[in-house]
Amino acid sequence: MSSFEEGIYSIKEENFSQILKCLLDRIPILIAGNDDREIEFFANNLADLMNFREKLLFNTDFISKNELSLILQEEEADYDIKRSLFICPNNALQKVIQKFDSFKSWILCFNINEGRTMKKNETINSGLRYIIKMIQKKEKNLLLIENIDNDIKVNMFGRKFKSNDFKFERRIYNKAIKFVDNSIVKMRRIFDQHLSSLNNFSSELKEELLDFNFEQINLKKNMFKIQILEFYNAARRAFSILNKISILNSLNIDIEISDKTLLDTISYTETNYSRLIEFIEVEWGENFSEQIDSEPIKYKHDLIEGLWG
Repeated sequence: MSSFEEGIYSIKEENFSQILKCLLDRIPILIAGNDDREIEFFANNLADLMNFREKLLFNTDFISKNELSLILQEEEADYDIKRSLFICPNNALQKVIQKFDSFKSWILCFNINEGRTMKKNETINSGLRYIIKMIQKKEKNLLLIENIDNDIKVNMFGRKFKSNDFKFERRIYNKAIKFVDNSIVKMRRIFDQHLSSLNNFSSELKEELLDFNFEQINLKKNMFKIQILEFYNAARRAFSILNKISILNSLNIDIEISDKTLLDTISYTETNYSRLIEFIEVEWGENFSEQIDSEPIKYKHDLIEGLWG
């Protein structure tokens, strides 16, 4: 079986984009496979991509419903603390499903060998189907990631995304995955040309020197972390500005800004304002859509007003 770490960076663009969107939007993710170590290793690697969040492991960092409630209450009371991302190991999955009422921002692990076998023409074994059903009783939306027989499959239950919903995530994918792949191919080609010119050079050593798999995976991980953190920091800057506008509006001071003015102010052009607004709502629980005017004329007004002190 190929490792999750290798497999996740080789899946199709749309599948990877869907995983990234669910991570950012705190939609529950269920990882299913037939090896506990691989499943939980991958869960931790996904969580590490969201390094602006606090990774908490059930049965280690918290065990009770009351402890979880205190964590969530602290998030609601303080915008400045890290939001949490919860990981459930396979051996605690049944307990977690029975104990908790919400799985927002959870990554859950399930070993399909512990479920019953599949019948003819079934695509999901009965044990996994039962787990999905139990989770969906509490969370309508759920992303399933399966790694079986060297094949990673991604399926969304509940909400059905449109291709247009992944514009930002596809941009991150292209900048990270494709950029690194192209760079590694060029470097491998350069090495190959130089080594091929040498007489009696060991074929085993040549093969080892041309293996850039380790560098490739780590470069992709680092590129993703950098871009995701840039997005988060841009959203945090936008949140600060929009929160000030919300406070002014609560004082009966009517003010709104254009979407382009917001993006200019936070100096971020990798996505549109609506993706930032969507992320702000899931991350901090605030809907600032009414503070934004997307009409082009509003941007012109902002430009004019900004010229005068």
